[in-house]
Amino acid sequence: MGSVSNNKDEELLKLISKPLKRNLEMGDGETNSSKKERTDNTQQPPRISSSSSRPSSTRDRNTITLTLPSNGVPTEILEKLNSFLLSAKWGLPDESFYEFLRTCSYPIEVYQAFAYYTSLLHYKKDSQMVEKTIAENAKVFQELYDVYQKDISYISDRFDVPPLAAFQAILGVKGIDPKTKKFKNGRDRTQYAYALKNDVLFGQVDGKKDFDTGRGYEKRVVPKLESLGLHIIVEENLAKEQESNTGDKVITPDILISNNQTVIVNGTQIRWIELKYFFGSNFKLGSVKAQIKRYVTRWGNDMLIMGLGFSESFAKQLPKECICIEGKALGIEPIPS
Repeated sequence: MGSVSNNKDEELLKLISKPLKRNLEMGDGETNSSKKERTDNTQQPPRISSSSSRPSSTRDRNTITLTLPSNGVPTEILEKLNSFLLSAKWGLPDESFYEFLRTCSYPIEVYQAFAYYTSLLHYKKDSQMVEKTIAENAKVFQELYDVYQKDISYISDRFDVPPLAAFQAILGVKGIDPKTKKFKNGRDRTQYAYALKNDVLFGQVDGKKDFDTGRGYEKRVVPKLESLGLHIIVEENLAKEQESNTGDKVITPDILISNNQTVIVNGTQIRWIELKYFFGSNFKLGSVKAQIKRYVTRWGNDMLIMGLGFSESFAKQLPKECICIEGKALGIEPIPS
């Protein structure tokens, strides 16, 4: 890029003199106590056994028994993944990441590794207060970009912020719609392309797409459960029933087992099923655990189906009333991205 004077060099040093990078030590956020409780499990191929006969009528009382693998990804595997993922900062990992997945002793899929990466980046964003850093330094970003002709890669690395988020902050300072994808300036087009490619988190955030993907996954799960003989009520219909009876929607799980049926999974009777379309890591544990506790109080034991898998530590720290399985244990593949 263009050269700057000695005075500008001094001014630049003042702009970036405040150290902002923070070290992040992560092993799926696992506590020492949970590590002690952890035991080694070997992933078994997904299999289903059912000891039920097909109900001849929805009014017949019957019992469905399912035996499903429920092993999560071991913590030591995620700890090894962290070394590859954190070096990628906010972008895509290098080839060594894929080589590790190919040679890993535990069969972790690429989609699971990337789903875990996304949860790790969300944790990094929140714990390092990235959005606050961007808001407080947006004008500094713009000056570095326009006056000192610094690239987005420099700004992202120096302040440890996602490149697309930094670029959008610069556009905002300049009075340009941060969400625009059209640029008259060739440099802006080049920098936008770089930011989009090297920002796994903000470059792929689309709330509506995430919601649609979750709903799409539910449409895969429901027919599969019904094919196994389960009598179920989906959340939408349960909400309508509650509103009709009480005038208000109370606590509605994604799927409720009908009262006329007993469903036993891995030796435990369940009353409801919750679906989550992300990788279950300790970065996500708090909100999931709180929801399950509320619902268990109202409905009893449940089965949690994780569409993109989960960690061993995540499953061990859920309420004892919850059985955690991956969707593939039921033969339900993830939605292609």
